Amino acid sequence: MNHIIVYTDGSQKVISKRTHRTGTAAVGFHQGKEIFKRKIGLGGTAEVYDAELTGLVLGLKAAISSAEPLPMIHHIHISNGSPTPTGPATCPLFLLKYAPVA
Repeated sequence: MNHIIVYTDGSQKVISKRTHRTGTAAVGFHQGKEIFKRKIGLGGTAEVYDAELTGLVLGLKAAISSAEPLPMIHHIHISNGSPTPTGPATCPLFLLKYAPVA
C-alpha cells in the first residue's frame, strides 16, 4: 500500500449561552494500522469553521511527517469526516500526491 488515509474533524461544545469550547482532531492510517493521532483545543473564541480547517492542517502535517521515513508512500488521502462503523468516511476523500523532498 502506497498511501496514508487521514480523517479529521472539528467540533464545538456549548457550555452556556455565552460560553463554548472548540477543538479538532486528526487520525492517520497506513495499511489499516493507526500511525498517528492528534487533538487540540482551540478555546472559547474559535468557531467550528476554524476547528475544521485547523484539523485539516493538523492531519496533513502529521501525515507528511509520518510519510518521510516511508519511501513507499506516494499519496495522502484526507477526509473531513469520520469513518462509519460499516464503511469508509461519510465525506469524500481528497487525494494529495506526495513527493518527498530530496
